Amino acid sequence: MYIFQVAALLIALLYYGNAQTFTVAVNSTILGSELSADGLKQLAAAVASQSPVFQPSRGSYFSLNLLSAFPEDLEVSDYCVELLAIFGQRYSTYVNCLVSAARPVKVCQNCYGTYDNLMEIYTNISSDQMGPGNVSCRDSLLRSDRLMLVFLLYNNLKDIWTGSECNSCVSLGLHSLTNDTLYFMATLNQSLRCFEKFQQGNHSALCKECKTTYRGLNELYSRMEKNRTLCIDIEDSRMFLSSPCPASCSFCPSSST
Repeated sequence: MYIFQVAALLIALLYYGNAQTFTVAVNSTILGSELSADGLKQLAAAVASQSPVFQPSRGSYFSLNLLSAFPEDLEVSDYCVELLAIFGQRYSTYVNCLVSAARPVKVCQNCYGTYDNLMEIYTNISSDQMGPGNVSCRDSLLRSDRLMLVFLLYNNLKDIWTGSECNSCVSLGLHSLTNDTLYFMATLNQSLRCFEKFQQGNHSALCKECKTTYRGLNELYSRMEKNRTLCIDIEDSRMFLSSPCPASCSFCPSSST
């Protein structure tokens, strides 16, 4: 064990010799005729605290003390840190909403408010306008790291919103659902209640009582599809509606008549 400790000391001294000359104050009690294990550790620590460190990948030396001179959050103001915290809270709220609205899909109906809040705080972060103390957070929060993590996180959720075509079902400004969407959902619920009411027993009553509502729902869907006002909620709900529709009814998609 003593041999390995001596070898470690020699390696530390070798790196020390290749660097610029540093004055290392070593307690004379450490450098006696016989070095104890604790003495070797103290000497190695004393050398390392003043010695530069060699990085093979860069072929250069840098001081350990130099690293401590650059705190990671030095360039981020208190105002920007506050915005980042709000962004994190709203990001988490929106993600939780998406997960809870995954099946059946209601991400546009249930989550447009939380997405609007997230978009609002991101707009504040990415804006050129100065905040308190003439501080802009765009560079420090969005462009200061290679990954651009805040930008990447926001864009991932924006892609979900865009891919879901939620703008087709939500009014401009994200304040409410469109009238077409509200009417479709009301008609859908009416059809589902009708199916549920007549599902048991003879389907002849279901085919008679639910025919008008179901056909009206499909006509509305076709019109919205033509006008490109469909979102994932409506697309998924129509597929869900097909499952309770019995094949014995002529208006059901699975019917062969």
